Amino acid sequence: MKSILVPVEDHSTMNEVLGTAAAAARAIDATVTAVPLRPMQFQVVGAEPIVAVSFPPADQDDEDSKGKALSLFDTFKSGANADVSSKLVWQDTDPLDDIGLGSIARVHDLTVLGRPANDDSGARMTTLESVLFDSGRPVLLAPPKTAASTFGDNI
Repeated sequence: MKSILVPVEDHSTMNEVLGTAAAAARAIDATVTAVPLRPMQFQVVGAEPIVAVSFPPADQDDEDSKGKALSLFDTFKSGANADVSSKLVWQDTDPLDDIGLGSIARVHDLTVLGRPANDDSGARMTTLESVLFDSGRPVLLAPPKTAASTFGDNI
């Protein structure tokens, strides 16, 4: 069985990411597994003494981000046709951070991400870097404006 991983988070190109993953799943007869992605963690570094403190999101933030991710996934799945919808699976798990996503991506054949944006409206560069360098598996970047209607016709 072929598997495609898609981390789902609330950003402006998520529909294109899910659409690209669905097109890839159709083309290679794979299953798309969607997982919630945790919001960015902030780190504050003090000068003297050198101390770094991370501020992980609260449990409430995790539940909010998981709820938004599931809502985005369900909306996309309900709008997809039946043959695509049957290939889309939600993995009910706690939201993953970027490091955890890199580890999970190791057991999937492909990970589909959005192209990183320079602002908060799109995918994060840290997510791409984690999957690219930690998973050892292929990464497909979805086009930012429209989802691919075909997959693998032109390379």
